[in-house]
Amino acid sequence: MADSVLSRLEIQVLRNVGTGTPSDVQVPAAGAVAVFYRQGATVKSNQVDIGPGEEDALIEVYSTGWIARGDIVLAGLGGLPLLVTDVDAYGNELLVSNPSEDTQVSVFNGTRLVVDSNRPKVFADPAGSLEKPPPVSAGPDGRVGVYTATPRFDYTVLGGGLTDTRFYVDQIGGVAPSPPWRSARDFPTLQAAIDSLPATGGEVHLPAGIYTLTSGLVIQTGNVTLRGDGPLATIIQRDPSAGVFDLISVIQPDCRFYDLQVDGAASSPSVSDLGSCMRFIGYEISGNLVQNCYMENLRPCPASC
Repeated sequence: MADSVLSRLEIQVLRNVGTGTPSDVQVPAAGAVAVFYRQGATVKSNQVDIGPGEEDALIEVYSTGWIARGDIVLAGLGGLPLLVTDVDAYGNELLVSNPSEDTQVSVFNGTRLVVDSNRPKVFADPAGSLEKPPPVSAGPDGRVGVYTATPRFDYTVLGGGLTDTRFYVDQIGGVAPSPPWRSARDFPTLQAAIDSLPATGGEVHLPAGIYTLTSGLVIQTGNVTLRGDGPLATIIQRDPSAGVFDLISVIQPDCRFYDLQVDGAASSPSVSDLGSCMRFIGYEISGNLVQNCYMENLRPCPASC
């Protein structure tokens, strides 16, 4: 029996059909499974290295979320564990210790600290009489429906024909479809993956690899996220033989880049080829965010550049 009032949480997981299909060609990801975590935190510090056995290392975060003293957090989904020894009362700093005796743990700006202890309890009924152990399976319609007392959480979804593990953070209870998600490997070009997102935006995952562009990417929809597998693993670069062009143009607000490298790939140090621009066009193009990314041979350019 649950000790608190439970709220309904329902998500619907959809997947693309075929390759390069438009955003409205989606089917339920029947058989997908979801794992729920308490809301974690995103690292704000540029880089923190916590040596083996080190205690009380300070990590600055954007918000401590629902992390509590004594929690075990992972340095990224599937990453190495850290013990939280204290939580700043103002909600933007954590003290952590490394329990390993022989392995250093490093976190970077943009690393998600995933709470791996005291995971939220979820139930099949509003009375909380039937707990559902993780992972929770989606039905034939791709829906995962549970009841929980946890107000904010992170969760992963995998299986059911999905090409990548999807990781959603800072979610709240309610009834809603999972945010639109695309894998770049499902589309003939990266631009096609971006263009397939609906008008409400969504996320494009770029699995590890090099994405060479012969023309610039244009993001014409607001609330779009490009997420890689790390700045040394996922690289967007210009083909130098294609000439200089604006590598990425953002013309709507709330565009985000995480965990990737963007390389303008200058073909020479000459004045005529100093690398491409990353351009933010228009008035009030606000809310854009770049975290844990490397920028090489790039010039941030205004519209007049």
